[in-house]
This record gives sequence, structure tokens and C-alpha cells, in this order.
Amino acid sequence: AATPAFQDFDAYVAAGGYATLKALRAGEISRDAVQEAVQAAGLRGMGGAGFPAGRKW
Repeated sequence: AATPAFQDFDAYVAAGGYATLKALRAGEISRDAVQEAVQAAGLRGMGGAGFPAGRKW
């Protein structure tokens, strides 16, 4: 996926950055839902094994 070229933090937030964190802190979504989203995204660690980030949490 392409990485957006945000100019600054405010632009990132205005484009929806941290929306999931805000929803989690407001009780609108669960911790399990966030973990499932991380697993579904296929994020991997930077170590040599590339361990799935969602399983670490």
C-alpha cells in the first residue's frame, strides 16, 4: 500500500489518524476488535522472523 505524504501531525489527525485509538479510549470499540484489526492488517515485526504483530499483543 502507498504511504500518504502527510506534511505534519495535524494533517495526519485531520485525515483520520488515531481514529481507532480515540474510539478505543472512548469505549466505542473493544481491545479485542483492535487486536483483530491488527491481525487482519498482516503487520509484522521488524525482526528477522517477521513475527505477526497482532499475536504479540
